[in-house]
Amino acid sequence: MINTAPPEKTSHYLERIAQEAGFIDQTIRDLLEFSRPAAAEDQVFAADDAVDEALRMLSFHKMMKHIEVKRTSPQKSPLIKGGKKEITQAVMNIALNAAQAMKGRGTLDVSTGIESAAALIKIRDTGPGVKPENLKRIFDPFFTTRGDGVGLGLSITYKIIERHNGLIQVLSPPGSGAEFDILLPLAPPEQPENERANSGS
Repeated sequence: MINTAPPEKTSHYLERIAQEAGFIDQTIRDLLEFSRPAAAEDQVFAADDAVDEALRMLSFHKMMKHIEVKRTSPQKSPLIKGGKKEITQAVMNIALNAAQAMKGRGTLDVSTGIESAAALIKIRDTGPGVKPENLKRIFDPFFTTRGDGVGLGLSITYKIIERHNGLIQVLSPPGSGAEFDILLPLAPPEQPENERANSGS
């Protein structure tokens, strides 16, 4: 089509090619991530660091342009042991899913804290919410209610949280948007140097 198109149409076709290539690229990445049996990294990190990194990366996404992000964090962030990149990806997947549900306009409320002796990451949107019949299927592979979606983002997120021995749940009262709660085990406290030396002797 480009070969036979008038010059004023060429840029339009090139833009469409770039968009579709990006969609294909993301689909392949999702498929690879879903099938990858990688174990979580052995790293202790602050939950807020992973959340803030996810929001920073998403700030460049076109879907976030008109989304108001409200961020609430404790004075001292809970510490998690595992893969920081994986938790960052999990937060990105949920936040992007929320932005798409709100069609790029609305409020995203992201908070962190400690609940039931676990690190809590709470992501809430002002979208239409999840239909009751879809709540049990929302984490199923390839389940999607969007015509342009693949249905792997939340499935990947579920696998990430599962690998970290955590829990993820979604709440969606009628007309109140959707809320995703991630609970992750807190990292065990580090032993003082003298205690480590005594335990090894």
